[in-house]
Parts: sequence; C-alpha cells; structure tokens
Amino acid sequence: MSEDLLLSLLNNATLYAAVVLVSHLIMDKMRDNPVRDMLLGGAFGLFGVLGMMVPVELFDGMIFDGRNAVIIVVSFFFSWRSAVVAGVIIGAYRYFVIAGPLALLALTGVAMVVLAAILVSKYLKKHNVSSLMVMALLGGAIQAITLVFVYLLFLGTEQTYAVVTKVGLPLSISVTVAVLFISGLLMIDNRRRVSEEGLNLYAKVFENSGEAIVITNKQNKIIATNSAFSLLTGYSGEEVKGQNPKILSSGKTPEHVYQEMWANLNDVGFWQGELWDRKKTDEVYPKWAVISVIRNEQNEITNYIASYIDISERKAAEARVHYLAHYDVLTGVLNRFSLESQLAQALLAGQRDNKMIAVLFLDLDEFKAINDNFGHRVGDEILKQTGKRLQKCVRSSDIVARLGGDEFVVVLTDVESLENTVLVTEKILNELGRCYGILGNNVSVTPSIGICISPSDGNDPDTLLMCADTAMYKAKSLGRNNYQFYDKN
Repeated sequence: MSEDLLLSLLNNATLYAAVVLVSHLIMDKMRDNPVRDMLLGGAFGLFGVLGMMVPVELFDGMIFDGRNAVIIVVSFFFSWRSAVVAGVIIGAYRYFVIAGPLALLALTGVAMVVLAAILVSKYLKKHNVSSLMVMALLGGAIQAITLVFVYLLFLGTEQTYAVVTKVGLPLSISVTVAVLFISGLLMIDNRRRVSEEGLNLYAKVFENSGEAIVITNKQNKIIATNSAFSLLTGYSGEEVKGQNPKILSSGKTPEHVYQEMWANLNDVGFWQGELWDRKKTDEVYPKWAVISVIRNEQNEITNYIASYIDISERKAAEARVHYLAHYDVLTGVLNRFSLESQLAQALLAGQRDNKMIAVLFLDLDEFKAINDNFGHRVGDEILKQTGKRLQKCVRSSDIVARLGGDEFVVVLTDVESLENTVLVTEKILNELGRCYGILGNNVSVTPSIGICISPSDGNDPDTLLMCADTAMYKAKSLGRNNYQFYDKN
C-alpha cells in the first residue's frame, strides 16, 4: 500500500471519527431547530471541504477523501436540512475542483450519499435507534454501497474493481476501527456525563427540597444542610457546620425518645419520629424527623442523613380535634364523653385507695325563661360563666363537665367525709347564686343540685349519674336553689 493511500485512509478515518465526536458533543443543543440546522450544515460543509484540500489521486482523475463521512454523520445526528446544506457545499467544491467528465461523477456521488443518509436516518429515528456504533457502521455501509454503485455507473467494471480491491477493504477496516475506538470513548464519556447529571440532579433535589435536610459524618458532625433547613431553623449552613445536631434540641423531647432513635439507627439503620427543637429565635417547635444511616461497601457507617418538617400546624390541628372531642365548645369544661371516661378512672382510683367519690348533678333553675326574656346570647354567656365559677369552687383534681343544655356535673375525688362534700356544695350554691352582669343586664340564676356518693350509691358512672340526677329532681321539687343527697328509699 502506497504512503499516499495510507495517508488518505487515515485522513478519512480520522475525519469520520472527529465528526462523530463533534456531533455527539453538540447535537443536544442543535436538534429540532431549522435555522440552527442549516447553519450547522454550513459549518460541517466547510469542515468537509477542509478535509478535501489535500487530495490524493488513486488513478487518473480519481481523488479520494472523506466528504461522505461528514454528510452521513450530519444526517444521522441532526436533520435532513443539515445534510442537504453540507452536501451542496461539498458537492460544489468537488464540482469546481474536478475538471472534465468526472465532475458529474462527484456531484452524483455526493447526491446519492445525501439521499441514502437521509433515508436511513429517518428510518433509524422512526424506530428509535440512537446507538452511535449502529449509526456509524451503517454510515460506512452507505458510503461503500453508494460509491460502488456510482463507480459502476460511471467508470465501468474494471476501474470499479480496482478501486474496491485497492481501497475498499483498507477503508472499511480503518473506518471500522476508528468508529469502534471513538464509540468506546463516547461510551466512557456518556457514563461520565450520566454520573455527573445524576450527581447534579441529586444536588438540585437536596438544595430545592421542601424538607429541611441535614447530613452528618460518622461522628455525627454536620457537614451539609440545604436552604429549607436555614428557612426552618434560622441558622445558615456555615453556622452549624461541624456542630452536633443536638445544638438544635429544645430539651423538651423525652430522653427515652433519643435512646429509641439511636437504638433503631444502630440496629436497622432507620428511624422516624417526633422531636422538639429550638429555632435560632428561641422558638420551640415540633418536627417530624426521618433519619437514615449511610454505609460503605465494608458496611461501615459513613454518614447520617436526616430530613425534617415542621409539624406545628398539624399538632395544632390535632389539639383542636382532641379539644372538640373531649371538651364542651361553649363553656370549655369537659363534655359527656370525657366525663364518663374520667369518672370511671376516678372510681377505680377510689376503690384502690378506699376513698369516697361524690357526684354532684347541677341544673340551672328557670333557665328557659332567661333565654326567652334576655335572648340566647345572654343565656350562652351565663353558661360560660357558670363553667368558670364551678372550676373556681373545686380542686384541679376534681372534674367539671357539661352534659348539655343547662346541666352540669361536678365530681369530687378523694372525699374524706360527707361534711367536706356539703362544704363544697354550699360554696357552689353561693357562687352560682351571685348576680350575673352580662351585656348590661343583671341576671340572677340559682342551681338545683343532686348528690350521690360512691361506693354507697353505686360503683359505675351510669348508676351514679342516674342517682345524682334523681336527687337533683328532688331538690327542684323542694323549691329549687338547694341540694339533696340521693336516698334509695
């Protein structure tokens, strides 16, 4: 093989590989834009012309170069517009450089390569084929087939055979080796890019997450935080870097929670739960934390990663639901549901400690007349103040509840004697009997109170409430504004 021919083959293979590489690097930015496609076609057309400026004459009038590689790759990686523009520029250059009858051969060859490349590229795109190696090898096949066809058409069998035998096999080998080599490089580059894109994606997810994220090293020292962390806590990443996350603790979280957290992290590598932290402003808030352990290939702990969300609103909503479920909305005292459960607990404690329990059932006398004469707004205010007055008359360990309407229940726990019950009951009578000043009206209300004692009158909430209710009606029948103990007889 002559030095000129070897140089030409290497030139062609190098040109082919370079175009593949350049196309790969910029194709994402140049796809599906007609103006840029045409400009790109012009740029690659000039690139192809540069490859033809040192012609190698195989025999009289036959010049060998790598123009077809440029057209094929441009068509595969960009669009038919790019291929046409590049083909026109390359064809025009060949037409003016080659004199004589072979000028038509050059134009025809370029036109056939453009047409074949466009058709195959459309087929590949239709069938979603994106492999660089497949495209490159098909490009080499198109180049060989079209050139053989053109040579047979214009040169005849003898000259075509000479070209194929002298150039075809070395060309195929050199182009294939170049394509495989550049494909290998591109695969490595693709993997690097995918890895970088993955890392960039993770970094964006980390930084733009709506949850506060903290990453610590194996010594549990903070090494990274995101913007949501700063927004939530008020601390910048630099302020807490190198610190232990316990600097955020408010001291309100029970110690056993931390013990459980570390036990789970050491055993299963994961924990989630509620913690109470303190912001930079000293505001204490509840957060829901999810913490995971990161280990290396040797199963050694390398990092801890934790994400947090502020659950203050959720806790407030839960507290509101709990309040509505257990307290009377109007007066703020316990409702019937909570009365029954707390009375049952008080009875169990009384039985255990051998203590008496007193249940007082109160009904406001002539309350309907107050609503009729002064309106429900005044009636509601009286009920509110009644609840507050009752709470003032008893201990914090006692129970005050509203059953509904104008009916209230007071439970006295740990009663030492009946005399103590009488003292509290008379205190309630006097307190509720004081005049109510409401919305410019002076309203007087009196209660009728029924009393029963556990264990003598019963040991369960239903029985005691029924007995106290019976005693209350007895007090009403005796003129109201008094109290009566339950009498089984």
